[in-house]
Amino acid sequence: MNVKNLVRNEPVVSAAVITGIVGALLRLLIAFGIDITGEQVEAILDIVTLAAPVIGALIARRFVTRNSAVVERVQDGHVLAGEASELPTNTHVREIGELDESV
Repeated sequence: MNVKNLVRNEPVVSAAVITGIVGALLRLLIAFGIDITGEQVEAILDIVTLAAPVIGALIARRFVTRNSAVVERVQDGHVLAGEASELPTNTHVREIGELDESV
């Protein structure tokens, strides 16, 4: 799975991945002699730990639909009415793959 697909399919997981990558990069820089104090490392990780979930949530919001805007949804091989449908929510509409040809 490439990074674009990870962000699109698992935006919340990507926040944890970002935090882990930054932590690993900081340890790598320290191992190669970059002069960063322990307090600086902690401060950077604190910012990343706070920012990554917010960024992940903003990204996730672009790829989800709120329930009140869903006209139809799929569950267990059935198409059911969503909250935005004219039908009552969860009303069976059809089986997956069956479309009304008269429309």
